[in-house]
Amino acid sequence: QYKLCSREKLEFGPPTINLETTHVVDLTVFLNIQDYESGVINLTDIKNEVLERSKHIWDEESKPHHIMVVLPFEHESSPEDDDSIFSFYDADTISSMHFTMRKIGFQLGLTSSSGEHLIDSDITGFMGSRRNETNLIRPVASDALKCFNAEKLWQLGWYQEKHVTINPLLGGLTAWETKVQLASISQYDMLHANDQVTKLIVKIPMSNSVDAIYLFFNVAKGMNAGTGQFVNQVAIVRGSPTTASYALAGLDKFTQPMFLMEDFNNEGGLLVIKCESIDINYRASLSSEPDLAIVSIKLY
Repeated sequence: QYKLCSREKLEFGPPTINLETTHVVDLTVFLNIQDYESGVINLTDIKNEVLERSKHIWDEESKPHHIMVVLPFEHESSPEDDDSIFSFYDADTISSMHFTMRKIGFQLGLTSSSGEHLIDSDITGFMGSRRNETNLIRPVASDALKCFNAEKLWQLGWYQEKHVTINPLLGGLTAWETKVQLASISQYDMLHANDQVTKLIVKIPMSNSVDAIYLFFNVAKGMNAGTGQFVNQVAIVRGSPTTASYALAGLDKFTQPMFLMEDFNNEGGLLVIKCESIDINYRASLSSEPDLAIVSIKLY
């Protein structure tokens, strides 16, 4: 899934030496479960033991980028646990693609997109919660087919040739408007090489905040078929590489065509993001053209 999301810029494979091994190391570390449940145990002991027992798999020139440690007891992991090359699992979480993708995301430097409350929790991609109670989320058979939200994708840079920064503040105090045509990351390969109009991710910066507003067209097809929120809508999130991102709105032509942000940039302006049109071909096998959304961005 990382290979698909990154357009083959990131994929995982076995170590390049000692290929006769299974790359699975079974080891015994003596821990007091009561100490662990009370929060006393430091996972550093486990990390050190894993490194010592598995060092025959690699050498100094071929060190691993990711080590998955499955613990024999339930483990409530935090991003701080999954530092460096380690991520920790238990018997339930090891089978979750979402859990694995999210943990590797933390190791890539991404922050959470869960939001502070259910209403702003963003699970369009892997850095959000796996499930949510709001009515914005549709149940899907698999949580594996999705990628990341617009802010995370901008940070990773996998589609940077299709990024566009739109800065309403450059217009000064006068009314300002522009439009942008968006395609979905899941249909990147359908875009024509000479297409200079269609974009994938929009960034709207704010000079008075480390955050920015990000937009992308969240089409539930292909590698993104399992997205859990803002399905087939223009998804709007707010965040930065150093702060958690959270959901603002999902726009379409009829159910929610417009998003308003008052006092934009703390300067009293009204930012209006409107979905002007959405064109989705639900018989994808008959089309070689990407689904498109047209969004207008205005500052009053």
